[in-house]
Amino acid sequence: ALGWNYWYNWAITIAVDLVASQLVMAYWFPDVPGIIWSLLFLLLMVAVAVIALSFHAVSMIPGQFEGLETRTDALYFTVVTLATIGYGDIHPVGQTARALVDSLLAD
Repeated sequence: ALGWNYWYNWAITIAVDLVASQLVMAYWFPDVPGIIWSLLFLLLMVAVAVIALSFHAVSMIPGQFEGLETRTDALYFTVVTLATIGYGDIHPVGQTARALVDSLLAD
């Protein structure tokens, strides 16, 4: 039952976040339907999760990332890369990791 409660909690939380985001965006863009904003923010959440997972998967290959050891590190590295605010404690070392980061920055 604990697994189902966890899933239900996140299903409700994400739905509430999407509705809140469409209500906030409706203030500035009243002519755009709310479903568009919900879909855009859902796509953004999924994209960040997939990118963080790909960084974590590449970090399992020895010598690819310096300092990236946990999924939280992967999420941090994703946000830093998407915000383009620079690197310091985590940086790509191997060619696979550099290619992945370059492909993200090219978007």
